[in-house]
Amino acid sequence: MKQTIILLTLATLLSGTAVAQSGYDFSETGSDGKVLYYEITGAASVTVYGHRIDTADSTTVYTGALAIPDTVTHDGVSYAVTAVGDSAFFCQTEITSLSLPQTLRTIGALAFHYCRSLTAIDIPEGVTEIGTQGFCSCRNATRVDIPSTVTAIGRFAFYALGTDISSATVTIHNAQCTIAEYAFNVANAQIDMGNNVVSIGTKAFEHCHMTGVVVPQSVRHIGYGAFSYCIFLQTATLPNTLDTIPAQMFNGCISLQDFNIPDSLKYIGDSAFTGCLRFYGDLLLPENLDYIGVYAFAYSPISAIVSHAAVPPTAFSNTFDGISTSIIVEVPCGSRDAYAAATGWSRFTNITENCGGIDDAVAATVTVGPIPASDHITIGAATGATLVEAFGIAGERVCTLRLPDMPNTATIDVSHWHPGAYLLRIDTPQGTVVKKMIKE
Repeated sequence: MKQTIILLTLATLLSGTAVAQSGYDFSETGSDGKVLYYEITGAASVTVYGHRIDTADSTTVYTGALAIPDTVTHDGVSYAVTAVGDSAFFCQTEITSLSLPQTLRTIGALAFHYCRSLTAIDIPEGVTEIGTQGFCSCRNATRVDIPSTVTAIGRFAFYALGTDISSATVTIHNAQCTIAEYAFNVANAQIDMGNNVVSIGTKAFEHCHMTGVVVPQSVRHIGYGAFSYCIFLQTATLPNTLDTIPAQMFNGCISLQDFNIPDSLKYIGDSAFTGCLRFYGDLLLPENLDYIGVYAFAYSPISAIVSHAAVPPTAFSNTFDGISTSIIVEVPCGSRDAYAAATGWSRFTNITENCGGIDDAVAATVTVGPIPASDHITIGAATGATLVEAFGIAGERVCTLRLPDMPNTATIDVSHWHPGAYLLRIDTPQGTVVKKMIKE
């Protein structure tokens, strides 16, 4: 046994290398005197690890600046440092600054978890993935720069970032990436997402301290509660191609006073804007909106609603809870009766129609008959019509008829329609007219 120890010590002295922790291939002492550990992962690549902290051994604690080299040499072979391993520097609370290698490609799960004294996080170009809880609870970090090469930001990656300082800044430099659930949850940060983020996960920014957010036009998916309880959030700009606002997206954003509803929107989830206590403006709803969930706008001081949807979007008795029933609700010409009878909308006592500049005399020139109808209806329009759309009373589209050359009348076969009430949206050169018809 003694001979084995002597031989090992001699080999160590000859190589100039410290003895590696169990499970790693070799270790090296850097120019800053810090020992790092390496696992060989390819012919010319390694993953780097730090000391496993031993509270009884102060030498296992890294203090001050930490510099991870681009390359290391072992047994005459040069290796590029391409990854920071899982839990590599877990709870190394005394690291104050960090220099990552330009050869780096991935940062593992929990790699710098609770490095609470770290003041800046500069991730080099070439990194593609930041793992789950990679920089979780870096409470004193004032700045994070995420390069354009990153494609995935993991769950809780920057959770509680900057919470021990006044505020941090995060810049995602136009990375075409997915932001996983809870990635910036509870972060005390102002965040610039750039122009190419493709997906935002569930509660990714929940409780974040940002005051404004611009969601890039590139985003195609936003998860449940993405910005919920961002109590300092005042402005939000959403992509103009977005078709879904998920449940609780801005729930509890008590300072939110300026946001847009995209024209492309079809669905607003449950409690999406509940408790947005500073929004005193007009709520503008697009014409293709189909659904507004329970409590979606509850307890928000909306001053008026302007809906461009000819058929009332599906709503619920509590969708607009806490909003004055006497506010003006402006709806398309001919839609008032449908809104007044629809669940969620019938609570409002001041529903008015906007006939888009069409006076009563012009609107009267558009006719629909017979009512009730059994097998066909005839639409008459003195000045012609370009498009006719028919909707069931629940909002489903049952017919679209384009009429580029319509002279004065058009006939629609309704023999296969289910009995009941329908709304007809008729586009004319003077504007849009909505008419009601009954199928026997």
